[in-house]
Amino acid sequence: MAAPGDVLFQLRDVTQEYGALRPLRIKALDLRAGQRLAILGLDQSAGEALVNLLTGSTTPRTGAVRAFGRTTAEIPDSEAWLLALRQYGLLGVRTVLIEQLTVEQNLAIPLTLDVDPLPAPLKAQMGELGTEVGLAADLLARRPAELGALDLQRLARAGARARSAGAARRAPDCITRTRGRRATRARYVADCFGAWNGRGVHHRGPRIRAAGR
Repeated sequence: MAAPGDVLFQLRDVTQEYGALRPLRIKALDLRAGQRLAILGLDQSAGEALVNLLTGSTTPRTGAVRAFGRTTAEIPDSEAWLLALRQYGLLGVRTVLIEQLTVEQNLAIPLTLDVDPLPAPLKAQMGELGTEVGLAADLLARRPAELGALDLQRLARAGARARSAGAARRAPDCITRTRGRRATRARYVADCFGAWNGRGVHHRGPRIRAAGR
């Protein structure tokens, strides 16, 4: 666990092509443990390119990306990359879900592939995890397609917790512009941040802006 103030991510002189007219360019960016950072003004493709750089899915065309103490270019192979991903907690509308599985089975996938049927101890653990993020108990046996937008966000948060205990508290949430229930979802994300670090979030229109700066 990083100590408050430790640098988690550091980007220097980064450029990356992502299919747009101009490349993504980041001169300098530092994110420290305990900080919240909102990056505004990127379209969805640029945002995805940035996430790929931060997670080491891709390496920059120029410059360097350091994540958790090493450059992403130092990751030697896919096995090491998958291991490194355990340090991240990602919350967004693109969370990968297996539609044929129930909510609780999807939550258990990072822990075991033996989910059909789900062992009783793990079933109880997933129930506790769902309660922590506000998922109603009766939703755990349903398919993801049956969940509303707000419950899908709760499911994404629970999945981040299941993948890496504590990592979700270090990683910033990525909220993209969606239609409907914006204010409700913003209040939910504000509750998430409040539980993690005691600081608030204000919703203004389609974007989330950090408070307390």
